[in-house]
Amino acid sequence: MSERSTEQIRELLDSLYRVDSGRILATLIRLLGDLDVAEEAMHEAFAAALDTWPQAGVPDKPRPWLISTRALQSYKRNAPFLQTGWIEIQALVFYLISSRFVLWVST
Repeated sequence: MSERSTEQIRELLDSLYRVDSGRILATLIRLLGDLDVAEEAMHEAFAAALDTWPQAGVPDKPRPWLISTRALQSYKRNAPFLQTGWIEIQALVFYLISSRFVLWVST
């Protein structure tokens, strides 16, 4: 985790949102199986990052953090309403934190 000021973190999150929110949302839709839940999860993830990263530091892999942190929490909260099973969520989260996903998102 890297040390950054709150303003630098805001700029990083703004850049991540502008550049990668479409990919993040698409991944969350695939993980959660519901557009509304995925949109809510994405916005919650950015808000959580703004609250968490100034104290804890920016993770080495911010995109997978945004996806996996909120995907799991949203799944647990909305599990009765979602079509996706827990095994699929675990498998996709494992894939997200692998280096192949980070390289794909970075390009």
